[in-house]
Amino acid sequence: MPFPSPKRPSFPRTLAATLAVLGSALLPLAAQAEDAADSPLRSGAWAAEFELDPSYRYDFGFTSGVTISAKRHHSARSALRFGASIAFNESEDKGEASYERYYYYSNPTFSSKRGTTERHSENHGYTLFLHLQRYHSVRDAMSIFWELGPSLRYNESDYSSEYIYPFDFFAPGEINRDSRSLVARSAALDLGLGFEWFFNRRLSLGARGGAWWGYSWGTESSSYETYTTDNSYYRVGRDRNDLKRVTFQTSPATVTFSAYF
Repeated sequence: MPFPSPKRPSFPRTLAATLAVLGSALLPLAAQAEDAADSPLRSGAWAAEFELDPSYRYDFGFTSGVTISAKRHHSARSALRFGASIAFNESEDKGEASYERYYYYSNPTFSSKRGTTERHSENHGYTLFLHLQRYHSVRDAMSIFWELGPSLRYNESDYSSEYIYPFDFFAPGEINRDSRSLVARSAALDLGLGFEWFFNRRLSLGARGGAWWGYSWGTESSSYETYTTDNSYYRVGRDRNDLKRVTFQTSPATVTFSAYF
């Protein structure tokens, strides 16, 4: 007795089963696409970044340092960041000074003197940069990145001091002045590492550190002047050198705040 042949599924049932399988497979992809469109790290996204150096005291303009930049994402893993950094540091102090001298002549003499001192230092730094960034997700709200790119840097520093020893019964008054200055320009290649923590869909906190290597050129100069109030002694000296050197420096660790749109 022949066995009955199995019934073939109808075309509508076959089509429905196929659509069900494709639908179940495509739903996760649709959800991922929706998440990617809503994610800040997406193609076409822009971000504004504000960066502070915690080593500065930020005491009403006498010491400050800030970096402002913008970046555009070409994908979830790559972005182009460009901006500028400004750093300024100034210090001034006054105090007491003293010296002791012993002269080896036919009649050896010993002298000591007390006076006042005043010192002033000032540093300026300006940087323009263009960095390519690569992102790697660690968790849903955490990403680490590295960045590489060129920068142009300008640094200027000045230092001066003055020591004043007043006239007394044994010796005339004495004044010593000293100053040093540096002007340097650098063309550099920057390397940075950092992370971002997204506490909001559009806002993040993070940190960055790194180093830079480049060629620096500029001038170094110094001078000193010593004289007595009775014009019995006077000495002066000046020095100026051209600066040309390869420079490698680490970049300070900074705290970042970013807003995506």
